[in-house]
Amino acid sequence: MIKNSHSIQKVFLEIDTSSMQTANSIKNNLAVFLQNEMFPLIEKQFNQIKSIDNQIIQIEKLELYIESNTGKNDVSFTNSETKNDIKNRIEKEIEKALNELKKTSKNEEKNQPEWQEISLKDKQIKTLLYFIENGNMPWWISKEDEILFFKELNFNELQNDTFQIAFQKLIRQKKVQKRIINQFSNQEIVFLSSSAISKAETQQTTISTNRLLQLLNQKTHSFKVLFWESVFDFWIEKKPIHLIKFYYQEEAQFSSKKISFELFIQNIKTFVPLDFTNEELLQTKTDYLASEKENSVIKSNSDSEKAEKIIEPFFENEIRKDELMVENDFQQELYISKSESCYVQNAGLIILHPFLKEVLKSCRVMSDENILLDKELAAHIMHYAATKRENDYEHSMLFEKFLCGIPMQESIQREIKIEDWQKEQVEEMLESVVHHWSALKNTSTAVLRSEFLQREGKLDWSESNPKLTIERKTQDLLLEKIPWNISIVKIPWIQKLIYTQW
Repeated sequence: MIKNSHSIQKVFLEIDTSSMQTANSIKNNLAVFLQNEMFPLIEKQFNQIKSIDNQIIQIEKLELYIESNTGKNDVSFTNSETKNDIKNRIEKEIEKALNELKKTSKNEEKNQPEWQEISLKDKQIKTLLYFIENGNMPWWISKEDEILFFKELNFNELQNDTFQIAFQKLIRQKKVQKRIINQFSNQEIVFLSSSAISKAETQQTTISTNRLLQLLNQKTHSFKVLFWESVFDFWIEKKPIHLIKFYYQEEAQFSSKKISFELFIQNIKTFVPLDFTNEELLQTKTDYLASEKENSVIKSNSDSEKAEKIIEPFFENEIRKDELMVENDFQQELYISKSESCYVQNAGLIILHPFLKEVLKSCRVMSDENILLDKELAAHIMHYAATKRENDYEHSMLFEKFLCGIPMQESIQREIKIEDWQKEQVEEMLESVVHHWSALKNTSTAVLRSEFLQREGKLDWSESNPKLTIERKTQDLLLEKIPWNISIVKIPWIQKLIYTQW
């Protein structure tokens, strides 16, 4: 029999006592009591919950109110009477609270019951949607599942109401569109789009025969971005002009693959709904070409300043609307980044802070004025320094994004090539770290990566200065002999000091 596993996102305690002295004494002993006494009780009660095979129970919130008058002076919970009294009360309250929550799952009036039973498939879908919206992984997925998530993700299983309804809402957000373009391949974007509109049964044949996709796979990331942004504008905003404009700006590319405008639109229709009749599309195309021809004539007979003013109001307004949407999205991302905390991988990269400036300069991603010339490539180089891996999804690169001044909610390109000579610079930097950190002696860079750099941490930027907390392990005794400060860190291109608690 497989033992059930349970995940708890957060435990919040509010304790009323007779004095501040008593409160502080209880606080100092609370962690041991929770770990040894309370959590086993919660696990015991959770284990008694009967669930259907391959179903997961999600509880939004579990509130307990406990009152105990025994052992008022026993603030360390060592008295068995005090301990047993509190444990008995907790156990009864948990059982009572769980029974109440079960009733909410049958309450059809609530859109989001606090007790939900979902399938493993729906859990996978919810995890994917969370990543698409936020760029990191939700709290309910374990570290082991996180590593395998995208390897095991089956796009063919996305065709259901759970995915379709949620995805069609999310895709309206510009930041979501950007993340999908940056993080997924063209084929995967087709899978996502066609699943959202109940066309999953045509996906395999679409990918293998679609000449447009074959062309996209041969082009640069910039070409990919322009194409999908135009498609999303047509699909979501009902604005075909950008897609028409994109085709004729790149007409030579499409013509070389014998893709006419009609075939271009026909191919797109196989994986996204274009809510325009052929007649409407043809008329819009004709108007655009006529406008371009007229502008061309005007430019040839007028000075450039005058020509710039003769722009069709429709096109000008549409472009300005898009700019405003992007600006608003970016401001929202910065605000979110300043008000939250999150758990990050590769937090041990903070150890490398004295070496980062030089390695980034040697990799030609930083200027002599300490300005990052390519933040996304810099983040990938840092990720390679910690893991020796490339092209990972951005949920595993949150700390690298932070170190490069990229807002947490801002998506970055996944498929970025790190040149061999840049990798050599990284390896030389790691060897230099081992050399200067005498306590490591003859330790390899592989050990430096696995034991120190690839460490989970909590990054909190809700206060005036960012704070990084890393759980201490046995090997961290060697940190006492590191010849540079890691408690207070100054990164040249980051304005504020970073406080580290290791």
